[in-house]
Amino acid sequence: MIVAGCGALNLDIIYEIESMEPISQAGFPLEAGRECVLDHSQARELLDFLNSSATLIGKSGGGSAANTICALAKMGHRCYFLGTVGEDEEGEFLTNSMTGVDCSLVTRFGKSSMCIIVIDRINNDRALAVVPGDFALDPDHPKIRMLLENTRILHISSLAHEEGPRVQEGLTGTTGENCLVSFDPGEIYAQRGLDDISGILDKTGLLFASDVEFASIFQGKSVMEVLSQKLFGAHAPERPLGDLPFFQQMASPVLAKKSGSKGALLASRNNVIHCPAKKVESVKDNTGAGDAFNAGLLNAISQGKGAEKALKEAVSLAAFSLGFAGRQWIEHLNQKTISH
Repeated sequence: MIVAGCGALNLDIIYEIESMEPISQAGFPLEAGRECVLDHSQARELLDFLNSSATLIGKSGGGSAANTICALAKMGHRCYFLGTVGEDEEGEFLTNSMTGVDCSLVTRFGKSSMCIIVIDRINNDRALAVVPGDFALDPDHPKIRMLLENTRILHISSLAHEEGPRVQEGLTGTTGENCLVSFDPGEIYAQRGLDDISGILDKTGLLFASDVEFASIFQGKSVMEVLSQKLFGAHAPERPLGDLPFFQQMASPVLAKKSGSKGALLASRNNVIHCPAKKVESVKDNTGAGDAFNAGLLNAISQGKGAEKALKEAVSLAAFSLGFAGRQWIEHLNQKTISH
């Protein structure tokens, strides 16, 4: 099965600090559990501050869809990525970090993107500051069109660029008849609002969102209101990926709502399933938990598992990822951790 991803390719720089309070007092707009966008000048000031006030944990490749696609490649799927990295050392590092993923259609252009991650020791939560690099991706490129015509799953996450939603909408228009478009807008797209991302949502058969993101996109509407009003998935295929058990039980489109310590739910117009969060002994970094959840659910769906089993595997993989910093959880994936 061919899986393609599109989203940011970031150099993640991960710090740990006792409390977020000194960062707020210094005037930086970081909040635990939230995501913001900084320009390069603001990022340099923040890095200078963190280098003197926090502990550097490490650097790794990052980006929501990139993490999910790397995990799916580790699980044995044939994966491609569409995006942009800079013509710099960071760009080389980022493409090399996409282990097992075909990055031949990733554009090298300008400066690479960065994501500064600050882990709050007291609350076991993290704040993200995305620093956009340069961007160049043509959805009408013949090689991209050929790939997407044969892709079974197209997984999309946010790009911190004005033209990002328009470009990604163009990608959804090139997919084959039964392709599943899965979309995790994240806080960056959620803050842009429904109108800006409606073109992607229209073709989305599986929408991933946190409680905050869902409320922001749909302006406080309930899950059932959103589904009944077809505010996403209006032109998604009814049976993406063919006759799989998941979409027999959960009529497309499906919402996968992530609620952290409260667990997660799947909701469609004919079914709702909830799974509690799995208890973990300690949390190293929760940055990749949502991406791990996405990978776990997509993998289980593609393997023909039913909705309840797929949701349990997604929640379990999210919990597993909490014990590692950055993308290290992907390196430790095996059959036991995937299907536990």
